[in-house]
Amino acid sequence: MMMRPLWLPALAFSLALPAAAVGATHDEVPRAMTLGGRPVGSGSLHGAPAIVLLWRSDCGPCLVELNGWSELQNAAQGGRLTALALEAHDSTEVATLARGYPRSAVWTSDEAPSAVLTRLGGAPPRLPLAVALKPDGHVCAVHHGILGTDRARKWIQQCS
Repeated sequence: MMMRPLWLPALAFSLALPAAAVGATHDEVPRAMTLGGRPVGSGSLHGAPAIVLLWRSDCGPCLVELNGWSELQNAAQGGRLTALALEAHDSTEVATLARGYPRSAVWTSDEAPSAVLTRLGGAPPRLPLAVALKPDGHVCAVHHGILGTDRARKWIQQCS
C-alpha cells in the first residue's frame, strides 16, 4: 500500500492515507488536550520532527509500545515524541498509565476513536498507530503496529 503525504495544521497525523485525505483540514484532526484538560495549541508539534503514538488504555499492543517509551525517546533524539490517548482527559486509566511519562508528552482526545481512525486512515480502524511529522507539520510516515526504535530513528532522520 502506498503512503501519501498529508497536511494537517494542528496535530497532523493519520493512518494509511486514502487519496481523499490529502489536503485535510483542521476539522479532520482530533481535538487534543493535556491531561489537565487544557487544549493543545495548533502549533505544538511544529518546529522539529515529531512522532505521535495513538493509543488507548484497552489496547494491549499500545501498552507494550508505551512500555518502551524511554527507548523510543532515545531513538527519536532530535525530534519530539508524543502519545495521544484516544480517551477523555479525565480517564482514570489514562492518568494512571501516564504517570511514568513526561506530562507534556501525553495528550488525550475525547473524540470517538473509531471515528478518528476511520476519518484519518480509512477502514478498518486499528491501533496502535504511529505517525511521523516533518517540522512544518506534514506527515512523512505512517505505521500500524508497534513502532520500534529502528523505525523511530529512521523517521526522525527522514523527516528532518
